Amino acid sequence: MVLVAAVTAAAYLPSLGNGFVNWDDPDYVYENPLIRSLDAGLLRYAFIGPAVSNWHPLTILSFALDYRLWGLDPFGYHLTNLIFHALNTGLVLALAFRLFSYGKNNGAYASMLAAGVAALLFGLHPLHVESVAWISERKDVLSGFFYVLSLLAYIRYAEKGRALHYLAALVLFVLALMSKPMAISLPFVLLILDFYPLKRLDARALVEKAPFLALCAVSGALTLWAQAKGGALADVAIYPVDARIVGAVRSSVFYLYKTIAPIDLSPYYPWYPNTGFFDVKFLASFLVVIIITAFSLMTARKNRIFLAVWLYFIVTLGPVLGFIQAGGQAAADRYMYLPSIGPFLLAGAAARELFLRCRESAWRAVIAISLLTVMAALASRAVSEEAIWKDSTTLWSSEIDDFPGRVNIAYNLRGLAYEEIGDHRRAIDDFTQAIKLRPYSSYVSPYNNRGISYEAEGEFGPALKDYSTAIALNPTLPEPYMNRGRLYEKFGRYGMATADFNRARELQRNGR
Repeated sequence: MVLVAAVTAAAYLPSLGNGFVNWDDPDYVYENPLIRSLDAGLLRYAFIGPAVSNWHPLTILSFALDYRLWGLDPFGYHLTNLIFHALNTGLVLALAFRLFSYGKNNGAYASMLAAGVAALLFGLHPLHVESVAWISERKDVLSGFFYVLSLLAYIRYAEKGRALHYLAALVLFVLALMSKPMAISLPFVLLILDFYPLKRLDARALVEKAPFLALCAVSGALTLWAQAKGGALADVAIYPVDARIVGAVRSSVFYLYKTIAPIDLSPYYPWYPNTGFFDVKFLASFLVVIIITAFSLMTARKNRIFLAVWLYFIVTLGPVLGFIQAGGQAAADRYMYLPSIGPFLLAGAAARELFLRCRESAWRAVIAISLLTVMAALASRAVSEEAIWKDSTTLWSSEIDDFPGRVNIAYNLRGLAYEEIGDHRRAIDDFTQAIKLRPYSSYVSPYNNRGISYEAEGEFGPALKDYSTAIALNPTLPEPYMNRGRLYEKFGRYGMATADFNRARELQRNGR
C-alpha cells in the first residue's frame, strides 16, 4: 500500500505548484468568508446551506480546516487533495486484493499483482487529474476515501458477520454522502458485490440494504433541493428528455473510450448536438452498449466478473449520466473517479491471468516491462494534464484550444482572469466572444464583466449599456445594480445611483 501510494504522490507533486483557478475555487475558498472561522456560522453554512449549489458539509469543513492551517496559500489545499488521492490509491489496492483473493487458491502473489495493477491504474490515470489538481474537487477525493472504506468494511461484514463491521460500513457511507452525493450509488454496488464475488445475494442481503437506501433517499432529496435552490438544475426545455437519453448513451461509451485512450482530455466537454436517436454517433454508442451488455450476460454463467464490472460501471456513473442534468457539460473527467475502479479491476484480473498462463520467466518479464511502460506513459500524461490547472488563464486557454468558439463559459472565465491581471482589452475581447455564443440569454455574467472592463478603460458609455443589459436580462442580481450605481455616481446622477444602490442592498438582504 505504501509503495503504490508513494508512486501516486510522486506523480502528482507538480500539482503542488499550481494556484487557484476561477472556476468554483472562489466560491469554495478564496472569496468565501464563511470558511474562515470554525464557529456556529460555518456549521450552519455547511449543514444547512446549500453551499455552492450542493449539500456536502464534510467538504466545506475540510476547506475550513485547510484555511486554518494554510490561509489562502493554494499549496496546502493541493497538498490535501494529493494526500487523499494517494490514500485512496492504497485503499483501492486493499479492496482489489480482497476481491481478487476472495475464494481463490491462486496464491497471494498473483492476487497482489492484479491488485497492484488496478491500484496503479487508479492512481496514475490522467482521467483523475481533474479530481486531484482542481482544488474544488476535494469532494471527489474525500468522498472516494470514505466510499472505498465502506466497501472494505462491508466485505469484512460479509466474511465475519459482525454487526460492528456492518455499522462501520453504514457510518462510512454517511461520511461519503456528506462529502459528495455521487456516493449515492454505494448500496447498489454492495448488491453487486453480493452477486460477485461474495455470492450471497439473497433475501437477507436485500434487507440489509434498507438503511443504506433510506440514506440514499435523504441525500438525494437534499441534493435536488440544493441544486434547485442554487440554480444548478438544467431546464427540460433546454435539455429535453430525448436529448438526455441520447447524451446518457453517448456518455457511457465516451467514458469507456477515455479510460482506454486518455487523450484529448478537457476540463469542460460541451453538450452534444441534439441530433436525435438516428444520429450515427448515438447509434454506434447504443450498439457498443448492447454488445457489452450481451457479452456480460452470456458469460455470466461461467464467469460473473464481466457482468459485475459492467453493472458497477453503469451504476456508479448513473447519477451523472444526465438524466437529471446539473450544469451545461455533456461529460466530465471527474465523474470517472469512482466508476473507473471497475474497468481497472478488470485490467488487473487480465494481468493476473496472463501471469498465471505464462509460466516462462521470459514471458513474465515481457508482461512486467509492458505494465511498467503503460504506467510510465499514464504518469507522464497525468503530469501534462496537471500543468493545465496551473492558473485560470492556462486552464481556459486550453479549453478554448480544445473547443474554439463553442464554450462561452471558457471565454467568460478567461476574460475574468485577464481582468484580474489588468489586461482589460483582452478581457473585453473574451467577454464579447462569450456574449456572441449566447446573445441576450439569461447568462448575464459576460455583460456585467465586460462593463467592468470598459469602465476600467474609461469607456463609460459602453460600460453603462452593458450594466443595463445585465439588469434587464436578470433583475435579481445585485452586482450589476452596484456597478451601474457607481457609474451613475461618477456622472453626478446621484438620484439614479441611490436607487441602484438601494435595489442592490435589498437583493443582498433577500439572499438572491
